Amino acid sequence: MASVWTTIRDEINSRLENISIANGYSKDISTIEKGRVSPFEDNDLPGINFWKTDDLSESRSYTRQSRTLRMGFEYYTLSNDDDIDTISDNFMTDLFIALYRAPSAPLVTDDPLPMFADKNFLMVFDVLRPIISQGSTPRVGLFAIISFTYMINNLDPNTLI
Repeated sequence: MASVWTTIRDEINSRLENISIANGYSKDISTIEKGRVSPFEDNDLPGINFWKTDDLSESRSYTRQSRTLRMGFEYYTLSNDDDIDTISDNFMTDLFIALYRAPSAPLVTDDPLPMFADKNFLMVFDVLRPIISQGSTPRVGLFAIISFTYMINNLDPNTLI
């Protein structure tokens, strides 16, 4: 059985895969990575990397526990004629919309579905920060930390409830 983290991570990945101009988003994403530790190459861009930063217990009872999984996200694209605020704002909007759309209903115009793996989740965008890299070809983008609050069964911690 997959861990809760894997279930959540896979659901996030499925939703991010729907970011495309054809679905109404601002860009097509070339690369999505889970916990990549090496920098993106130019041909990987625009790219998204995301990873787990914390998993905290919020409250518990005998049979269940509320937890908050914090995930870091970084988005990079090559610099173009847009300024860093426009690029980061566009991606922030794309990220927000994509995470609230089911993989089966990926269009920007589709109804929001704030459920993951058919379970209720609370998503909070904790940190949103424009970023720019150094180098001969500047890369710009957004760094975000997003919290996902979920419930598990204490007797089976890999089961979302």
